[in-house]
Amino acid sequence: SFRAPSLFELYFRTPSQTVFGSTGLKPEKSDSIELAYLVRVGKCFAQVLVYYAGYENKIFRTVGDAVLDDGTVVSNVNVYTNGGLFKAKGVEFEFKYRHPEIFNGFFNFHYIDGDNGDENGGNGHYNFKYVPDFAFSAGIHKPVGEFDASALLKYQGKTRGPQKDIGAGSTLDVNLGFRHAWGRTK
Repeated sequence: SFRAPSLFELYFRTPSQTVFGSTGLKPEKSDSIELAYLVRVGKCFAQVLVYYAGYENKIFRTVGDAVLDDGTVVSNVNVYTNGGLFKAKGVEFEFKYRHPEIFNGFFNFHYIDGDNGDENGGNGHYNFKYVPDFAFSAGIHKPVGEFDASALLKYQGKTRGPQKDIGAGSTLDVNLGFRHAWGRTK
């Protein structure tokens, strides 16, 4: 797939001349391959997905030089530019059990490995720097009479941040609901 640069990214210029578009931008391109296996047995469903993706010429804003129409160079301003080729590969596994009268549940795990090919000028920032290598989530939903109870547990591994590393973390959400037959007749 590809995405052409927007008119904003090509021609934008602030009156204070601090942000400039770039008419030389190339379209963003991405190539991906996915292999999926899905199976359902009774009330159980499972899928495994393996993928590879490459992204080229991603458009982003960085600090650099802009050349004006008259040939004047304006230094240390924000300009739109293309990044280099960066790649990612990963795997995802999902399992669901669905039995609405008793309970519904799921488990999901994913792992991703991405490189720093889109790092610009050694500035230390690139897309996959801020993406955890893995995460998982699990949830359950149980009807109890007119009530519903559910819980969702999420965990994500550590990742790097702009200033310092971000530790692994988890959240647990618990919900209780009440079903009301307002406006329904039996």
